[in-house]
Amino acid sequence: MITKHVSVSIPRELILEIDRKRGDVSRSRFFLRMIEKSYSDYLGNGLHEVNKKSVEDANDERTEILKSSASQIP
Repeated sequence: MITKHVSVSIPRELILEIDRKRGDVSRSRFFLRMIEKSYSDYLGNGLHEVNKKSVEDANDERTEILKSSASQIP
């Protein structure tokens, strides 16, 4: 398998939780397995999963914070 190095920013708390769960599996391998599983599920569920994710994003508290700080148009 040909691989490509990428960098991502992940909250420290999430990294610590993942490190506790992954055991002796390398972090890189663990992330790859999570991404492969998630992507496989995404493809299997098609648009229904995309729509579900959009609804979840709309209810995300970070989104609510952004909405509340946006200027209101009369």
